[in-house]
Amino acid sequence: MVQFYGKDKESFRSEVSVYSLKSDSWRRIGDFPYYLSYKRVSGVRASGALHWVVSRKRRWLERPNGDLIAAFDLRSEEYSLVPQPEYSIKNFDMKVNVLEGCLCVLCKDYSVQFEMGVMEDYGVEKSWTKLISFVDPNAYWFHDIVLPVAYLKSRKQMLLLQDHQKFIWFDITTE
Repeated sequence: MVQFYGKDKESFRSEVSVYSLKSDSWRRIGDFPYYLSYKRVSGVRASGALHWVVSRKRRWLERPNGDLIAAFDLRSEEYSLVPQPEYSIKNFDMKVNVLEGCLCVLCKDYSVQFEMGVMEDYGVEKSWTKLISFVDPNAYWFHDIVLPVAYLKSRKQMLLLQDHQKFIWFDITTE
């Protein structure tokens, strides 16, 4: 996917092509109807779809909390919006990721509050489960450089990857 922005700061055009291994060729499909909220971010694959944090308008025209989660279904080649969880924090940045095959959302407000949730039944709004929620003045780094990797079998601890270099265990029940 390539996205081009107009000079008026509100117009944009997206060109989306799909590569077929079978025919060894690219073909154009319908344009992506949303603004990508973050540049140079690859789609996150969960439940047979690629996901991005998007907005209906460019981010700085729509804040606060204008972010949506868009999906591109790899089978049907259709776009959709994914229902989001209830957030307890306001005015936050959001990222999407995958945790054990499920769509995961990470939110951090502009100070010290952080939340992470997982959609356990894809496409079902009520299936979002909050995994982590804390306030810590020293956790300003958490959202930007920590990614969820896996649960411990008991689902009381989560393995996180920090700085793409170091693994840390996070106790979900006490943090």
